[in-house]
Amino acid sequence: MRFALNPGDLELEHERFGPHGWWSAVRDGAEHAVSDAVLEPTVTAEHLYGTKRRDLDAALGRRVTESMRSNSVTVTSFSLGGCSLGRTGDVVAATARARFEIEREQAESAVRRVMADNALS
Repeated sequence: MRFALNPGDLELEHERFGPHGWWSAVRDGAEHAVSDAVLEPTVTAEHLYGTKRRDLDAALGRRVTESMRSNSVTVTSFSLGGCSLGRTGDVVAATARARFEIEREQAESAVRRVMADNALS
């Protein structure tokens, strides 16, 4: 996440967080917003892969941006980093690979069929 502090609120926020408290406040606020979003029942492990990940990333960015406004912080960019789901992630990745393998096998089968038809002709 990249952010900028709102200059008009610096004095008030300096008193609130102190000179070194900004980083902790931003980190904690972002973690809280992300945790709230991913704990929703509609978010599943599949949201960490493919096009669903792009949608999740955008939704999390909106949540973090809204959350940071209350701390006089403007989020300039947000991107969800790498996530490790352990064994669950392995299963999701294997399932995704299996889908691609099936599609590859079907495509190769069609090519082999056409080649066999041409050889018989």
